Amino acid sequence: MNGYPAPKEKQGITDHILAYLNGLDGCYAIKIHGGPYQKRGTPDVHATYGGRSLWIEVKRAGRHPEAIQAHELAKWAEAGAVAGVARSVDDVRELLRRAHLDA
Repeated sequence: MNGYPAPKEKQGITDHILAYLNGLDGCYAIKIHGGPYQKRGTPDVHATYGGRSLWIEVKRAGRHPEAIQAHELAKWAEAGAVAGVARSVDDVRELLRRAHLDA
């Protein structure tokens, strides 16, 4: 995994994904922290890379997004964003590859 071991906890996975994305030239990524004024289902990570908006729901291995999270990812994808679930940095690389944003 190119220096990113697979952490077991979600925060560790999120930290690795953010480090990877923010290490790409021209990419800026942040963690979205949930709260009472935030729309339910908002993905965990937002980034912009190559002029494209990325929305990523981070899950631990074996976990799947809740229905509201899947719905929100689909809405972002319909609007033209790169949107998906990632359990590792490799999953993020695959999202970028499929969007023709190979890093």
